[in-house]
Amino acid sequence: MNKKQLREYEQIAQRLGLAADPETGVIHGAKDGYAVLLYAPNAKAPRVLQILLAAKREQPLSADEKKTLRANCKAVTALNQRGNLLAASLRGGSLDKTIAAAAEGLDAVVDLARRSGFAACCPRCGREEPAAACDLGGNYTLLCDDCFAAAGQAAETKLQEKNARRENVVGGIVGALLGSLVGGISIIVLSRLGYVAVLSGILMGVCTTKGYELLAGKMSKKGAAISLVVMLLMTWFADRLDWAIVIASELGVGLFESYQAIGQLLALGAIDSGTYYGNLAMVYVFMLVGAIPMLWSALRSSKVAARVCRLGDSNSSAAQL
Repeated sequence: MNKKQLREYEQIAQRLGLAADPETGVIHGAKDGYAVLLYAPNAKAPRVLQILLAAKREQPLSADEKKTLRANCKAVTALNQRGNLLAASLRGGSLDKTIAAAAEGLDAVVDLARRSGFAACCPRCGREEPAAACDLGGNYTLLCDDCFAAAGQAAETKLQEKNARRENVVGGIVGALLGSLVGGISIIVLSRLGYVAVLSGILMGVCTTKGYELLAGKMSKKGAAISLVVMLLMTWFADRLDWAIVIASELGVGLFESYQAIGQLLALGAIDSGTYYGNLAMVYVFMLVGAIPMLWSALRSSKVAARVCRLGDSNSSAAQL
């Protein structure tokens, strides 16, 4: 999370009398005896927040209660019950509007829970025990101490199983090659349509990394490096094949012969080298713009997949890849 977003979440937390996790920015704490947390489900919309409140009662939240709250509180766009969690989606906007919506929405949801007979509890086990905000492999929730310990043990077991699994590098290379074919085809198709787009780079990144991870069994730094090399080679091949299609169409010769002739045509000046290498450089730039975030995301997902920690206390991690 960037510093600007973190500062904004700290301002929201301060207004609500809660705390913001220094790493994730997730806002958490207690409000009138209920454990609550606020976070942005969509990282691309960091000011569109959701409230989670740990509470239970025998009867589920009724449609009339949802309708009444939304009618009386315009800050809440949706209210649902997920087991022992009340989840309210808030309106976004400027920072001031986000802060106002968070304050109004949190007060409204807590007031509804209190007036409607909801008891504070742990969402997982349902016991009326104090719950606190947790990060379960990138998923944010509220757990009591016993459930948090159980989640940590499960994460530790998952971590041991993953570490015991050998990375099939050969299979990963095959998977990366197969995946990169989709990216290569997209480069050619988009070029035929007159575009050099980031979309082809995104497809190259997603398909290559997923192909490697699927057949290798897991993603590592070695896998990321191999995937990047495969992307670079496939991008070069796809761009050259695109030129071969143009030459074959213009000269009326076979595609294979056209592909082989590109080097000679460049040497003779029949193909302008500035145009050729300029286009190749542009394709590489867009490939890297689209692919590097995919590689980073794959490595990060692998790193946090088995992480379990209390928000605001990174030392409480039960397991971390």
